[in-house]
Amino acid sequence: MKNVELSKTPDTTLSALGLVIELEELAATVADLGERVVELEKRLASLITPAVVPLTVKELSNRHPTYSEGSLRWLLFHRQTNGLAHAVIQGRGGRLKIDEKAFLEWVAEGREAAPVPVPVRRGEQGRQQVSRRRSGHEPRSRSTRRR
Repeated sequence: MKNVELSKTPDTTLSALGLVIELEELAATVADLGERVVELEKRLASLITPAVVPLTVKELSNRHPTYSEGSLRWLLFHRQTNGLAHAVIQGRGGRLKIDEKAFLEWVAEGREAAPVPVPVRRGEQGRQQVSRRRSGHEPRSRSTRRR
């Protein structure tokens, strides 16, 4: 290369040198962004693919924010009636763990809205009859009439 004094170089050479510096900076930025994209793709893949090991309620709630811990616990409590029992593994000390793949299949089937039977409390029917009698809708039987 020729030795060229900077004072005698035309403006185009200086502007070209500035562009080369900018291009090098942009190339470094693009390389950094490429690394970040790869890292984000790995994180996304880990969120999309179900876990191999069963998850606790807290872990499943963190992976799928749609379901709060409370809603998951409610679903687990009613697992015998809503069809979720096949996805639950009971660990030591009664701790429940959930097979994420089976849980997601269960959700895809639309089973989460399965009706849960509500038990009638003992004495509920008797209380209703007493309240009807007091309101005058039902007459008292002969044995309970006041004399």
